[in-house]
Amino acid sequence: MGSENSDKGNPTIQILVAVLGLVGVLGGALIANWDKVFPRAEPQMAPAPAKTDAPKPSPSDTPRRSPATAPPAVRSVNISGVWRDVNVGTVYQVSQDGQSFRFSGTHPTFESSGVGTIRGHTLESSYQTRYRQGGISTGNCAGELSLDAKQIVSRCLDSATGQ
Repeated sequence: MGSENSDKGNPTIQILVAVLGLVGVLGGALIANWDKVFPRAEPQMAPAPAKTDAPKPSPSDTPRRSPATAPPAVRSVNISGVWRDVNVGTVYQVSQDGQSFRFSGTHPTFESSGVGTIRGHTLESSYQTRYRQGGISTGNCAGELSLDAKQIVSRCLDSATGQ
């Protein structure tokens, strides 16, 4: 005698299997795209506050141009000075010569230094980091300098920590 109450015909089990399959597919998609759903904050750097009390230029010191005059050509921006990584807190000293720049920074857990180039508001750099507990990593960065030259946003690929 066969059973008339077969699991194959039970709609509750069919719905449960379909829901579990959907959860599995959605979970796999979430894991595969985790970096797109939860992106890491991009490293941002800003100039450290100036320690001088230099007078601000008066409006008469500012050159005037008529509205019909074309804007001035893009000048090379100078990023020399002290910068602070707002995400990590590292303080960097940057020196620039033309389109080339050098930097070094200290943090309680590491020291980092490197070189780079700047073209307009685009930066590229490479660096080496020495960790205080031992170990070295290297990396490359590409970034953009804000139009007011007060912030750099860059993406770096590090041999130890990834992006």
